Amino acid sequence: MKRAIIILILFCIILTSGCRKNIDRFDSDIVLSVDSRIETTTHIFSFKATTEDPVPSNDKIYCRFDWNSDSVWDTPFSQDLEVHHRFYVPGTYTIHAEFLTKSGYIQTDSLEIIVEKGFSSPKPDFKVIPITGHFMTDFIFDASLTHDDEDSLETLQFRWDFYNDGTWDTEYLDSVRTSFHFISTGKFQIKMEAKDPSNRSQYVLHWIDVHRTDTMIKPIITINPLEGSVVDTFLFDASESFHFNDPDQILKYSWKFTNSGFSFASPDSAVMKRIFQYPGPMEVILIVVDENGLQNSLSREFYVSIGNRPPTAFFETPTAYGNTQTQFYFSAWGSRDDHNAGSELEKRWDFDGDGIWDTPFAFEMEYYHQYSIPGTYQPTLQVKDEQGLTNTVTHEIIVSSHTNPTGFVRDERDNKLYGTVKIGNYWWMSENLDFRPPKKMNLTMLQKCYNEDERLCDKYGSLYLTDRVYDYNERGKGVCPKGWHVPTSHEMDDLVSNLPENNSREAVQVGGNLGFNAQYSGKGNYAFKYGPFGNVIDTIWTFNKQGEEGYFTTLAYSYTSNRVYTLQITEKSPEVWLFRYDATFDYYSIRCVKD
Repeated sequence: MKRAIIILILFCIILTSGCRKNIDRFDSDIVLSVDSRIETTTHIFSFKATTEDPVPSNDKIYCRFDWNSDSVWDTPFSQDLEVHHRFYVPGTYTIHAEFLTKSGYIQTDSLEIIVEKGFSSPKPDFKVIPITGHFMTDFIFDASLTHDDEDSLETLQFRWDFYNDGTWDTEYLDSVRTSFHFISTGKFQIKMEAKDPSNRSQYVLHWIDVHRTDTMIKPIITINPLEGSVVDTFLFDASESFHFNDPDQILKYSWKFTNSGFSFASPDSAVMKRIFQYPGPMEVILIVVDENGLQNSLSREFYVSIGNRPPTAFFETPTAYGNTQTQFYFSAWGSRDDHNAGSELEKRWDFDGDGIWDTPFAFEMEYYHQYSIPGTYQPTLQVKDEQGLTNTVTHEIIVSSHTNPTGFVRDERDNKLYGTVKIGNYWWMSENLDFRPPKKMNLTMLQKCYNEDERLCDKYGSLYLTDRVYDYNERGKGVCPKGWHVPTSHEMDDLVSNLPENNSREAVQVGGNLGFNAQYSGKGNYAFKYGPFGNVIDTIWTFNKQGEEGYFTTLAYSYTSNRVYTLQITEKSPEVWLFRYDATFDYYSIRCVKD
C-alpha cells in the first residue's frame, strides 16, 4: 500500500512536470555494487547504485534498502546512491535495493555478502553511586554502561585504578560492580579498563570528589541576643548539635565570624561568647567535627546595632619618677570613645589613688600636680561620655624626698614625653631615650630594641649603635629631640662629679638623690654572617645584661680605637664606672642633655 502511494505521488510529480515541459524517460539499468563480498563484523560495507547511462538533468533516482531479506525496508527512499552499513552478527546476508526514478522508472537489485566474526575493543563507561561522598563512603562503581559491538556485557571483564596512579587496585573482575572507599579527601581520577574475550581492551577516566562533609552530622546554633548592639555580649551555643546515626558521639566545634573585621576559630567549645566592635549584619559559621574527622557546617546571620560602648580612659605623664619639687604633668589626650571625641569626654582625677576624687568632672585635658610627701602613688583618671558610661585607668609614680629641679620635654618627632632633671650644671633626661626612626631613616641600624622586642623598648627605652650615634646628623644632635643632644665626655664627667664618694650607684639609680633614675637596661651587639665567597648573607644580633647592667654612651667615640666614653652601672658593684670601652658594633642606652 505504501509503495503504491509513493509511486502515485511520483507519477503526479511527473505528470505535473510534463505539463510544463516534455522530458525523456530514464529507463537504463541501475546496478547495486558493494566494496567487498566477504568481511567481518567490524567492517563497514559501502553499497553503491550505478547506471550505464547518465541520468538526465531533469530526472532523479531514489533508492531504499532491506539489509536482511525480511521484506521490510530498513531505510526510506533517499537520493543518496552510496550508503554505508555495518553488520554486527556473523552470517550470510542478501541485500535488496529498490530504485525509483522521478520519471516513474522502477527497478530492484540484490546481492549477497558473507559477514564473519570480527573483534573490536569494548566501549567502556561507568557510573559512581553516590556521585560524591566523604572519605568513609563506600562508593559503588558500576560499569554496566559499557558495551561491545560483538560481545555481550556478561562476557566482558573489568579492572579499576581508583587513584589513576598507574597501579591497578583490582585484578580483572567478571562483575560489572565493585566498591571502594577513599582514605583521604580530594578530587580523584578513576580509571576503568574493560576487556573482551579476544583480550582487546579500552579504558575510560572519570573524576570523583571526595570530601569530609557528613550530612548525618546535624549542627544547631542558638544566638542570644539575635539582635544586639556593640555593647552586648553575644552567646553562641551549639551544644544541641548531634550525629543522626550515633547520638552518643563526642563532637568538636569550630566557630568563624565574618563581616566583623576578624575571623576567629575556637576548637572543642560548644559555647562561644563574643563582643563585636563594629555594627552591621554579621554571619557566624559553625563547623562540627565527629570522632572520625568528618564534619558538617551551618551558618546563621544576625545583626549588631550601634549601641554605646563605655569610653576608654588613657593618660600619660612624662616620667614615673619625681620628687617633692616636681610638677607632675598629666595628659588625658589619649582618651577616646566610639561616639565622642576625647575632648568631649568629662574627666576627673584622683591623684593619690585614695578613692577620693581630687577634681570634679570637667572637660580639661591636662593637669599639673605636686606631691608634698614622698611615697608611691596611683594617680587615677575617670572619663565619662554623654550617656553617663564611665571608664578608669591607673598608673604608678614614685616620689622621692630629693629636691633636684625637674621638668619634662616633648619629642616633636613622635610626640613622646620624657622627664627631665637638672644635675650639676646641665639638664638631663631622667629616662632613657626611645626614639625609633622610621625604617627608611634607620638604614644604618642606628636603633634596636632589646631582643628586638618593642615591649622592652616601652619599658627600658631603645639601644643605639655607638659609632652611628656620632655620625647621625651633626654629631648626634639628630638622635635626640630638638634642643637636646647626646652628652659629651665633659658633660658626663660633670654628672659623675655630683655623685657621692660612696654608694654612687645608689645615687643614680631609680629613686636616687640625683633623680637620674638609671635602669639596668643591658646592651646589644651585632655581627655579620659571611657566605662562602666572603659576601655578607645575614646580620646576627645578640643582647645581654638586661636586669644586671646599664651602659650610657657619649659622643666621645674614637674611630681609630673603636672606643667610646661610657658610664656603666652594675648591680654587682655599689660604684658608678666611667670607661673607654671597646664598643665595636655595640648598642648602648642614651640620656640626652639640653643644648
